[in-house]
Amino acid sequence: MLPKDFRGYLDYLETKGKLLRVKKEVDIKHEIAAGIRKISDTDGPALLFENINGYPGWRVAGGLYATKKLMALALETEPDEEKLLQRYLDCQEKRVKPKL
Repeated sequence: MLPKDFRGYLDYLETKGKLLRVKKEVDIKHEIAAGIRKISDTDGPALLFENINGYPGWRVAGGLYATKKLMALALETEPDEEKLLQRYLDCQEKRVKPKL
């Protein structure tokens, strides 16, 4: 069963070997986007940038659903296109209304 919050989901990805923590300082203009693009092209893990130039203490998560494998983990299914689509459609029918 998936965690119910974002930090829990990041921990879940890390335990599955699907989260890479980037400790090197990165710039928000190009480096974060380039990293996310690279992992999506190479079927890599999601990224958690932990050292953002000019934003001390901030972190940026990216590419959480950039590959079929990552999307399958999030939807708790197989990385097969038909299964992913069916699971997504099933989830759409069971949306939880926001609490205001």
